[in-house]
Amino acid sequence: ECSTRWNGGMCAEDCSATDCKNQERAQARRPQVVVRKTAEMGWGIWPACKLSAGQVVMHYVGAARAERQAPHNARYVMNLDAKFNLHAEELGSLARFANHSCTPNM
Repeated sequence: ECSTRWNGGMCAEDCSATDCKNQERAQARRPQVVVRKTAEMGWGIWPACKLSAGQVVMHYVGAARAERQAPHNARYVMNLDAKFNLHAEELGSLARFANHSCTPNM
C-alpha cells in the first residue's frame, strides 16, 4: 500500500512504486463543466458531457476554519465535521457552485 496515498497526497512522476494507482489519480482528466446563473438559486455548474455514476467531477477546496471562526453570513461553506468547515468564497474552486441539495443536478 502506498503511504503517500494513505496520507492523502499525490505521488510525483518519479514514484518508485510499480503500477502506481495514486499517480493515475493525480493525472486524471476531469470532465468539463459549464458555469451559469440561475433565476432562483444564483450561480451553478452543469456537466458539459455525460457523466458516469460515481465519476469525480472536481474537488471542493477552500480555507479550513474552525466552526467558531466562521462568520454567520458566510457563503460557499462545506462542513467537514462538528469542528471544521471549508470556506470556498475566497480560495475555492468551481465546486463551490455545485448543487449540494437532495436533488442534485449532477
